[in-house]
Amino acid sequence: MKRRSFYAVGFGLLVLFDTLTLISIKLTSNAMGEFSTHSAWLMAAFHTPWFYAALAGYLGSFVIWMTLLKHAPVGAAFAASHFAIVPILIVSAMIFGEHLTGAQISGSICIVLGIVFLSLGESASSTANAISANARSFQITWVNSEADIPPELWDRLFPEPFEGRWWYQALEQCGISDQFTFFYALISDPSGPVALMPAFLMDVPIRLVLPPFLIPIVNLIGRIVPSVLYQRTFFVGSPCSDEGRVGVVEHANRQEVLNYVNSAVQHKADLLKVPMRVWKDFPQSYATELSSVPGNMFPMISYPGTLVSLPNANREAYLTSLKSRYRHGLKKKLKNSTAICLEADILQRPNGPIMDEIFELFWKTYEKGKTKFEKLNRRFFDLMASHHQSYFVVLRDRNTNKIVAFMLCFHMGKHAINKFIGIDYSQPKEWFLYYRLWDAAVQFVASLGGESIQSGQTGYTAKLKLGHKLVPLYNYVSHKNPIVHWIYSIVARNISWDTLNEDLALYLQAHPDEKVSCSA
Repeated sequence: MKRRSFYAVGFGLLVLFDTLTLISIKLTSNAMGEFSTHSAWLMAAFHTPWFYAALAGYLGSFVIWMTLLKHAPVGAAFAASHFAIVPILIVSAMIFGEHLTGAQISGSICIVLGIVFLSLGESASSTANAISANARSFQITWVNSEADIPPELWDRLFPEPFEGRWWYQALEQCGISDQFTFFYALISDPSGPVALMPAFLMDVPIRLVLPPFLIPIVNLIGRIVPSVLYQRTFFVGSPCSDEGRVGVVEHANRQEVLNYVNSAVQHKADLLKVPMRVWKDFPQSYATELSSVPGNMFPMISYPGTLVSLPNANREAYLTSLKSRYRHGLKKKLKNSTAICLEADILQRPNGPIMDEIFELFWKTYEKGKTKFEKLNRRFFDLMASHHQSYFVVLRDRNTNKIVAFMLCFHMGKHAINKFIGIDYSQPKEWFLYYRLWDAAVQFVASLGGESIQSGQTGYTAKLKLGHKLVPLYNYVSHKNPIVHWIYSIVARNISWDTLNEDLALYLQAHPDEKVSCSA
């Protein structure tokens, strides 16, 4: 049983047995009548079942209390043990008709708030203790720029096919500090650096993660309390990388490193007064470890990634690998659009006027999209274009020489990342621009020996028809306020691919076996 469930069940049973004990004593007293020095009065207790219920309650409370004290912090446990007074007052009013005064109700509220504050105090203390306990083997250095991390460490811990230093450099330098504040954590042990973790701070629009039926309710509340619409969050990961990653050296124990990192992240978030922490878009390869780290995190399904294989780095082999109906559909679209005067080209480091065309197409496509986590600018694209990994696959109208579609691909050895696209939606649908663009990208990646293409977390319908597989990704979430944490964890259980995206909902109706759950 997970620690959170253990505490919830344990303290719930403790409150139940304490309530049973006191109510049973009251009922036993009623059955015995007025106090008397005669033995008959005392013997009357043995003839009422409530006497034995009280004994059972005492025994149950003792066993549960001893068990909890082995694991729970003493301060929080002692405070929680007094929570029984709240249900006792309620049951007394229901069974015995006792009147609840305003003072009693106020006192009960104070008890509940006291338990919450004590728990928060214990949580902060346990975080500091966890960091202190690990300090013998690990220490952490926080920096605010990728430039403060040695380049050789970037190359070692974020090698291809992962976005490396060049990616974080562009994010830092493009001028989006109004959206994100970037951090980097360098973790070391006596042998030297063992891990590198990128992170960022953001005010997240809450609509991005809520099930659709909750969004109108939250928007209504947001008109009165605007802060409800955003949640200040400390993220582990990158704003627009397809997968989260903490780079760890080969000889280190990754579980121990992640345990330490999570404690350090919690401490950093506390210092920044940020209530919510999220490990963003981590793949299943981290599931066992992140589910085991101390810190009371719950998993939440994220938008899945998409990945397609190019067998033998060959276009024809790729087409053969598609399901027949998808292969025929793609070939038909390509054939019907061959009469259109379109020309594919591959560009590196395009000049200013061409970048103007490319960014204009990107912006139109961005505005058309429904999911908007980050808002990238022209400066970002200029910085991306300067790196040798970046290739722009473009389609031109031969009659006008105008670019009508582009795809920005990063070449990472035998892997390519299809990161951003832009399409001129004013052109006729019969041009099938997306499919022509995709075919050009497949041919290009295959020509470089690429055997797979990663295509991001949007536009699922077209990608699934092009042979992409869905890659499950998970967020691991924790909120400082235990009540908010509990509410969010309930909401997370109702989030699925179906609720996140309409395209995925339609696809999963036809392929229910591909659904995933939060049991990452």
